[in-house]
Amino acid sequence: MRRGEPLSTQESADHLRDVDHVARMSREELEAHAKALRTILLVADALLAVTDPREVPVRAMDAIARFTHFPAVAIFDLDEAAGRLVLIGSRGFGKGSVLSARTLPLSGSLTGVSVSRRELVTSDDVGQDQRTVPSVREELAKEGFTGIASVPLVAGERVFGAMNLIYKGAVGLTPRERDLIVAIAKVLALSLDRLRYMRRTEESEQRLRRAEHWLSFLSEASVVLASSLDYEATLAQVARLAVVPLADWCYVDVVQADGTIRRLAGVHNDPAKQGLVDALVRVARIDPDAPGGVALAIRSGRTVVRNDVREADLLPGSGVVATQDPEHLRLLREIGIRAFMSVPLPARGKMLGAMTFVSHEPHRFGPNDVERAEELAQRCALAIDNARLYREACDAVIAREEFLRVASHELRTPVQALRLTLSALERAGPASLAPLLSRANKQVDRLNALNESLLAVSRIATGDFTPLSEELDLGELVARVAAQSSEDARRAGSTFRVDARPVRVRCDRTKIEQAVSNLIANAIKYGAGKPIEVTVDTVGAMARVTVTDHGIGIAKEDLGRVFDRFERAVSVRHYGGLGLGLYVARGIAEAHGGKITVASEPGTGSSFSLLLPLG
Repeated sequence: MRRGEPLSTQESADHLRDVDHVARMSREELEAHAKALRTILLVADALLAVTDPREVPVRAMDAIARFTHFPAVAIFDLDEAAGRLVLIGSRGFGKGSVLSARTLPLSGSLTGVSVSRRELVTSDDVGQDQRTVPSVREELAKEGFTGIASVPLVAGERVFGAMNLIYKGAVGLTPRERDLIVAIAKVLALSLDRLRYMRRTEESEQRLRRAEHWLSFLSEASVVLASSLDYEATLAQVARLAVVPLADWCYVDVVQADGTIRRLAGVHNDPAKQGLVDALVRVARIDPDAPGGVALAIRSGRTVVRNDVREADLLPGSGVVATQDPEHLRLLREIGIRAFMSVPLPARGKMLGAMTFVSHEPHRFGPNDVERAEELAQRCALAIDNARLYREACDAVIAREEFLRVASHELRTPVQALRLTLSALERAGPASLAPLLSRANKQVDRLNALNESLLAVSRIATGDFTPLSEELDLGELVARVAAQSSEDARRAGSTFRVDARPVRVRCDRTKIEQAVSNLIANAIKYGAGKPIEVTVDTVGAMARVTVTDHGIGIAKEDLGRVFDRFERAVSVRHYGGLGLGLYVARGIAEAHGGKITVASEPGTGSSFSLLLPLG
């Protein structure tokens, strides 16, 4: 396209498909991200409910079988002193494979390579892979297993073992699948580490009730975070839950697109002080370059802990908190702060913000509190990231709809001008131009119909699609539309059989004509040159227009999507158009309080029925 020239019909269609594809990809990315998030949270919840370390492999394998597609899984414990890996759980293997893999050497096994490197290691041909123990290779080959993905169980600086996921066929892991496997292994390792630590350090029944309370809190927080895509309201709820087990009060700061830091929520466990916290949220002025507090946690990506905050630390210039605003500091002093920990919120390599937990007592936060706060913050960060992706997808959809609306309106003027020019030529031009002008007028009609479809798409999507209402004979309208389409049918090799009995309805004449015309055009396109039946009758309290062809038909799995925008059940190379006709027809039907149904079988044709309330 040359600069300054209007888009052609095909270029407009191509551009619209590109815009829709961007929005669709955003939604698909969002759905994939949300599915991975839910999987990790559900696996974590399943493992967090375990209090006996011996149950961890069983729960982990249950979760993996439920939320992934791997046919077999094995979990190994690291016996570092003996230089070996010990099988502590397996599922999906025969007895021979289990016996051969009861212990694996660190040196001389693919699983040992994964543990030594502390990274995911895969093999697409385990039967021939020399890194695999010979007896294991032989047994896996007998069972038809060919691929293996081995991932170490790492928590902090410790390696606890490995998790092997076995395939039938090539591994072929996508980047998202690799991330999900590593995340599940991380959760499993953290669960093993947590439970072993609890067993070593558990000194009293009272300490065990506290651990159970935290697990219950995490489970509740997970439900809250997964229940909504409005992350501002959700984080306020999580902050409200967090103040009881972790702190006296809590607030959340999020990094904006321009690099500034915005305080989203603040919650105090004392209702009498909640008003002060709300005021603090309103006046908060966070300096991203401040040397301490929230700003330092966000810049460094590490939790910042201060257990000895004094009155002098809340004066301008102290650098303990990330502000020099006098009103902000005054409110902090009035609410009370003797200790705090600011925990970063990382997601997908970005720092989204920080959660800050505050205590009125000094020396409140120890290593256990930091660990728990970081675990909660990680879940909150995933929720924020998920919600932001959702907002981006919604913004892309809005941009697409706005483009459709503007483009449709802009196209009306040149199309009308072209139609007037052709009319003038018909009146004043030589008779020899008549055939050319007739073809040109038909192309203008097609362009105008396309433009009206695009405008209808925009109005349907934005809800600005209110039909007019007049009483008319639906049978007469359908017969007239069929007659207008007879030439198109003849060129396609089809004929019409019309049985349009008189039926009175109240509707928008122009829109119903468009809907019926779209159904007939669809039948002509896919009718394979065979007869097309058009009938008008009633069923119950509804008027019914049925258009039936005997062409290529639609596969059962494609029936649900033929009414979507820019969708079709066949190749674009063999059948043109934008895939808007059925979408617009359905939108018109629903705007009138009706609907469109379809029945079809591949190779036998399709029958579309437009149902409208009787007048």
